Amino acid sequence: MAATLTIPAPQARFSLARRLAFNTVWSVIGSIAAQGSSLVGTVILGRMLGVTTFGKLSLLLTTVLTVQTLAELGLGLTTTKVVASLRNTDAARAGRTIGFALRSAALSGFVFAVALAFSIHRMPALRMAGAALVFAPVLLLSELLNRVQMSALAGLESFQFSARAQLCRCILTPLMVWIGARNGGLTGALVGLGCASLIVCAATYQILRLRCADLNIPIRYRGFAESAMLRTSVCLWGSALLLNGSAWLAGVLLASQPGGLTELGLFNASEKWRAALVFLPNMLFQVTLPMLSHANACVDRRSCSRILGSALGLSMATTGVLAAIVVFQPALLMSIFGTGFSRGADVLSLAAWGSVAAAVWTVGSGALWAIGNPLQMLLLDALRAGLFLALCVGLPHLAARDLARASLVSFVVGGIVIFAILWRRLASGSTRIETANADSL
Repeated sequence: MAATLTIPAPQARFSLARRLAFNTVWSVIGSIAAQGSSLVGTVILGRMLGVTTFGKLSLLLTTVLTVQTLAELGLGLTTTKVVASLRNTDAARAGRTIGFALRSAALSGFVFAVALAFSIHRMPALRMAGAALVFAPVLLLSELLNRVQMSALAGLESFQFSARAQLCRCILTPLMVWIGARNGGLTGALVGLGCASLIVCAATYQILRLRCADLNIPIRYRGFAESAMLRTSVCLWGSALLLNGSAWLAGVLLASQPGGLTELGLFNASEKWRAALVFLPNMLFQVTLPMLSHANACVDRRSCSRILGSALGLSMATTGVLAAIVVFQPALLMSIFGTGFSRGADVLSLAAWGSVAAAVWTVGSGALWAIGNPLQMLLLDALRAGLFLALCVGLPHLAARDLARASLVSFVVGGIVIFAILWRRLASGSTRIETANADSL
């Protein structure tokens, strides 16, 4: 009897390790494709449009991202959690969850796209973008739907299929923004981004529909979400809104300064490099969050600590080395975006060191989402967003380096606080999810 019981354990561990490795590889491939297309597209636009016009586009895209966050209603990560927990036990509920998320995203996206179309012309900081404003709502709706669809695929652990959609984006985005910017300048660039986004959105929907059919999960667009799902969505929505809203407001403040569009172009170029530097921590967030959730559900403090420590050490080591390389030649890396960008070398240096602090925050926030509660994470996001804005608003003349410095300080303070909370929870044994949330999600 004892021998019979011990045989499945190694097989289960092997199956789990194999699934995690497989998902991680495809998740990395998809993320490299997404980040690569974003970076290449930004370099193309920076070189073709120039610093000032690129600053206009940056402000417009930041506005679209902020409104998209508002319209998403926290459905992304919540859909991933719910679908992941139901796909093997209750396919009908999983299908209704996907249908509810897509239906809600489409309705919310349409409402906010219409609101954006009517209000964007009344914003003085954006009015200078001219005819390009017409295409911003289209980009908003397509990106919102695509984000929710990718979240559903993640819940199905179909990272191989989501990577195919990202590879499609990797090919289309640089090509279409180059064609658009070459023929229509700022307006053409936004048209190119919108067309690429629409094509990827349609392709992702087909991938999701076929994948659900393979898994015998019927997508149903009738029904409503459960209360626990709504509570989690609200907290996630609030966190995303705080962080993206603070970034948007800081960008508007910077753009309103004399020479602010140029400064905003420099800051956004440095942020593209920072996003590339925190690539691994973002991947570890996706991979370790379900592992931490499982260990937490088993009240296994040792496993939680080991997973968290490994993720933190690997993230800091990798990001720290890459940041040091970036700091060694910041002017050269900024000049890749085109003439005039090399003056933002000091901005990139601050952003590079900020990426190390951002890596700590990313790992910590993933752990707290897994073993804490949504409201606690919402309050921490409010703390970091408030500190970031306070450091920006109090300056008489805002520049790109000031935004980079404020971001660095907010990540450092936020990382210290979040790990203090995690250490206290792990040390006290308070590592359990509320039963109601665990049953619902």
